[in-house]
Amino acid sequence: MLGVIVHLEGYRNEARNQAVFAEHATMVRGYADIFERYGLRLTLEASPEFVEGCARWGDNVLAEMAGRGHGIGVHADLGAEPVLSQERFVEGLTEMNRDIEALGVQVRHVSGVCSSLDWVAAARGAGFEFVTGTVEYALKSIPADRLPAEYRYIAGLNTPSQAHGNVPADLADRLHPWRMVSGDSWLWDDPAGEVVILPGDGGTCITRMAEDAGAKASGGKAIFDSQDVAAFTAQLDRALECCTPEALNVYYVGWSIGAKARTEAVEEWAQAMKTYVDAGKVQWKTLPQMYDAYVGT
Repeated sequence: MLGVIVHLEGYRNEARNQAVFAEHATMVRGYADIFERYGLRLTLEASPEFVEGCARWGDNVLAEMAGRGHGIGVHADLGAEPVLSQERFVEGLTEMNRDIEALGVQVRHVSGVCSSLDWVAAARGAGFEFVTGTVEYALKSIPADRLPAEYRYIAGLNTPSQAHGNVPADLADRLHPWRMVSGDSWLWDDPAGEVVILPGDGGTCITRMAEDAGAKASGGKAIFDSQDVAAFTAQLDRALECCTPEALNVYYVGWSIGAKARTEAVEEWAQAMKTYVDAGKVQWKTLPQMYDAYVGT
């Protein structure tokens, strides 16, 4: 199963400036139009500010997108503050969940919760059923003496921006969901867990895939182009080689809509993914659909 998580973030003051929100909303609709032309749907994970903008400016983009078949979740970007308490963590996530559901949008998952606190318990306490987009910083919740040797470097990293790589490190280990009981043991599947993790390349932004693969250099902001699409398909081919026939295999990448992407590159990407679907190599799914497939197995 193949998909993409789209973080609706990066626009300053869109909850206070209608023109800024309108630009962001137009971009979301435009990219959704492109993917829909190829029978594909996005998984949109909204920041609290985007949610507030929908309510304040009377433009419920999220409800519209849900009605068009796109998956909807929350991108919390919460939990990394050193002064944040576990109680406030749960309260903050609960508030985000309520705010988006006040728009008439039912959500079941959250991203952006990696923390040294018990982020699994926080997600569960706020009513979320699964977590996406996990990056290295999520390892901070596991005691150092329990971490496998290959992950002990995390002790020297102090912010999510420093620890934004994919975890687990091995691509083959990022293809299968599992259940989590708590933040201090989340790396290991536990059938008693009430929260599911959909691992993936959520720490990799599609717009930087060529740079990350060493295929091109960027002197400033990464520009999404054909080289990034090629890098994505190369990674997808590697993921397909690692699939386990008897298990549910899922793969996705992150995409932060905080800047305009070249429309022609987005079209090229969607067209390429449709080719994989038509060839029977993948099933394109939203991440809620992946979750449903996992809990139904």
